[in-house]
Amino acid sequence: MVTAPPEGPRKQSRFDELVAQGAIRAAERNLTTKDLDQYTRISVPEDVDPLAILLKMREHER
Repeated sequence: MVTAPPEGPRKQSRFDELVAQGAIRAAERNLTTKDLDQYTRISVPEDVDPLAILLKMREHER
């Protein structure tokens, strides 16, 4: 017995939704570790929650 996926458009994932909203960008092709220097780096002390820092930085967007 062979089963086929249902016909019709596939359900949009959360990733697809965020890309469509412009909240995130999909990775470009051929990225390597040498490209990591292009990304923002945030120093986080060990006793601090990294998520709390990110939320504080983006507080103005709420």
